[in-house]
Amino acid sequence: MKKLVMSFAALAMMLALASCGNKSANANANAESEAADEASVEVAYDVYNVEKYNVSIDVPQGMRRTDDPVMDNGAIWSFIPEDDPTDFAIYASMSVGVYESFYGDYTDEKIQEEFNGIPDDATDKKLDLEKKEYYYAVESETINEYHRVIFKGNLEANATVSYTQKHADKIGGDIRDRILNSIKFN
Repeated sequence: MKKLVMSFAALAMMLALASCGNKSANANANAESEAADEASVEVAYDVYNVEKYNVSIDVPQGMRRTDDPVMDNGAIWSFIPEDDPTDFAIYASMSVGVYESFYGDYTDEKIQEEFNGIPDDATDKKLDLEKKEYYYAVESETINEYHRVIFKGNLEANATVSYTQKHADKIGGDIRDRILNSIKFN
């Protein structure tokens, strides 16, 4: 009888543990599903055009333009804290700028020369002379910056995305890549 009670107790304990394991597995599955749902949330974008130079870039909705709106060669946008709309401390921003060369069209040599001038602490440097563009990142403990520069004729267009790690979810990862890859001459 004592063996039967002990066997029954052991069986009950195993069922209880199995049940806890299933709850834990279900909790993990639910957490993973919620994370996937958050990751799959679509970000809406507006297209900004630098009309003077016929350049466009995608801007995530929710960003506010924080530069002089009469600039004709680009713009800067930021996520501003909602609790203090006068606070222009940039903790998540993007910018686009277009510049004309004083030396004529951008040749492969001129693009290479600009690429060679990228700061030494930059990482992920990529040069594509066929596409006439380059990319680099400057990451630090405070702010990360990601740059893509494209060329056409005597024009240089650059896009920059900057943010602190605290706000990487607002403008980092896929959003950053979408912004940088969207800059183009139309």
